Amino acid sequence: MFQINDVFNMDEQRYRVIAMPVEHVVLFNLDERLAEPEIHPRLPLESLADDDGLIRIKDPYAEHIANAGYANKKDKAVRDRRFKVIKDIVSDTEFFISSRRKELFKEARLNHDKKSKFLWQQCRLYWKKGLVPNALIGKLCNSGARGKIRTFVDSRGGPNKYKQQRTKAIVTQAVRSMFSSVINKFYLIECKSFAQTYRKFQARYHTKFHVENSKDIPTINQMRQHYKMEYLEIDTLKKQTDKYKYEKDIKAKSSTINTQVNGPGDIFETDATLAKIFLVCERDRSLIIGKPTLMLVKDIFSRKVIGWYLGFENPSYYSNVLALASAITDNTNEFKEAGFENVPKGLVPVTFCQQLVADKGELNTHHGDVLRNQFGITFSTTRSYGSDAKGMIERAIRSVEQSFEDDLPGVAEAIKAKKQGGKDKRLEANVTLRELRKYVLEEILIHNQYGNLSGNYDRDEDMPVDLPLTPSSLWQWGILNRMGTLKSVSRKAFLLAMLPRGKATTSVNGFCFNGIYYWSDKFEKLGFFEKIRSLCPYDELEFIYEPSCMDNITVVLPGKVPEFVQCPIADLSRYYRSCSLQEVKVLQKAIGQTDAETKQEHEDVLVDRENKKEQFIKELKKKKPRGYLESDAARIKGIPKNRSEALAQERAERMEEGTIFEPVNELDPNDEEHQDEALHNPEVADLLKNKRT
Repeated sequence: MFQINDVFNMDEQRYRVIAMPVEHVVLFNLDERLAEPEIHPRLPLESLADDDGLIRIKDPYAEHIANAGYANKKDKAVRDRRFKVIKDIVSDTEFFISSRRKELFKEARLNHDKKSKFLWQQCRLYWKKGLVPNALIGKLCNSGARGKIRTFVDSRGGPNKYKQQRTKAIVTQAVRSMFSSVINKFYLIECKSFAQTYRKFQARYHTKFHVENSKDIPTINQMRQHYKMEYLEIDTLKKQTDKYKYEKDIKAKSSTINTQVNGPGDIFETDATLAKIFLVCERDRSLIIGKPTLMLVKDIFSRKVIGWYLGFENPSYYSNVLALASAITDNTNEFKEAGFENVPKGLVPVTFCQQLVADKGELNTHHGDVLRNQFGITFSTTRSYGSDAKGMIERAIRSVEQSFEDDLPGVAEAIKAKKQGGKDKRLEANVTLRELRKYVLEEILIHNQYGNLSGNYDRDEDMPVDLPLTPSSLWQWGILNRMGTLKSVSRKAFLLAMLPRGKATTSVNGFCFNGIYYWSDKFEKLGFFEKIRSLCPYDELEFIYEPSCMDNITVVLPGKVPEFVQCPIADLSRYYRSCSLQEVKVLQKAIGQTDAETKQEHEDVLVDRENKKEQFIKELKKKKPRGYLESDAARIKGIPKNRSEALAQERAERMEEGTIFEPVNELDPNDEEHQDEALHNPEVADLLKNKRT
């Protein structure tokens, strides 16, 4: 029933079993300060235990013994020296006998030059706390008043720790408040150095307390001690770091994305960037075009690249739609054009996902309901500056960029000053979009088939040990062993649903959108473009357009079954043919500026004309006769005669300037032959005959 080191409660006292001689039990009282080993017969104790007079309890010093194993080297050295002194005493088989214990104490005093008080103190600790050497390690966690503020009234106590002359300043509650105010404002918020923060404190202290001697100002070490006592390093880091940067780069991550996916096609991530390379025109390599947009669509479970877009559209919702359309399209022809003939079937799957994750600017749209209701896809956007929320696609884009940034010319770099030997890398550009696409597609194929994910892919519990961690292997294993989430989506239906939409107003010139007119013979027959506007069934209709080329729009005709009618650009807007929406807006802005300048010039001329008109009217009033010899009726009756005279005078003045029928006085001798031919020309002869008659 009894075992060494058991702890019991008897008569409201705690006892520890420290030895078990034959038919006896040696107990040690844990609550008595000067306790000694007590020898009790075993049978009475067993009877007492049966009557609940002796109750086994939890060892009160078990936690202290466990924590003592983490003590520092200095404390362990002290423990070893103390145990060496009492080792012969506590290890003796008859230490519980008083006479024998006296002999052991006498030998220890002679051998180690220690007093009985010290020996009793260490033995009691050994028996009290668990009969192990770690019982001799003191509980020092509460010693020294660590973390508590010491109060001084007249002067600081203790010796001077530093060589410089000691300050006489005492850190009171007012000084501590000033410490906190300065630290919060300058050190934590404005991120100044601690020395600069202390100088700010000195200036405030001088102003508030009007001290003249620097010895009366608390030192920087006193302020640093206050900082260490009142502030945690993690709180300081949060306040000194931008919250977006802290969330993205510093904050610990408690889980991984693999815990949120069920299998292939469950979650797709998409992201775009401007590739770090300048491209040139295919028709003329001397023309530098700029950086292309690179957008990828990646499956989270297998890390496979499913779709992509590489072109000159801005990183936006539209380029995101093109990349997603690539994911549901068989890209065999694109691979063949790039020179890859034998691409394994299924290496780049044609499928869509259950959930889509993207940036706000690339996914936030009124088409969210279409994704959810028409295709059964949920979507989520990351927080602002939260690239860590979709780190998989960020690393994929970086990997693609690394495949060409060390080899191809024209890679974007920070511009270095010419005086330091720097060169503008844009002038070295010599790669076309078609050539770069070949590099990108090759990198995608290599990654999907051979990409090594062993360094950053955490296996799930059901994955076999012989499963290679490559995107292709994970995709095939997931299809066979995980819940199926792959779905097929029509490219045409997807584009009709996801391409941008707008409202086009009807007019006599056709459908109008952003100042561009579109015509349709079908809608003309339905009366949409009549001048009598009451005949038009709708004042405006919804339409679908592709921002990269505004030559055509698809108008949605409402009805039980909506009808999609394609409308080409009208002749009235032929100036905008083959232009993108962005180019149209640029042209319209330029035209608007030109028209505004023309209008202003016209207005200026009209204003000048009005001034001249007023002057002319004044002159006319001066020239008007004050009286007439004829009556008003006679003047009106003479209008036809006056008109005939004015016409005759006009004709006479005209004849004085010469007519086209004047005779030719001198002829060039070289032209006589041609003159004769002209006279014998039948048409000329008829004209002359008619003239004579």
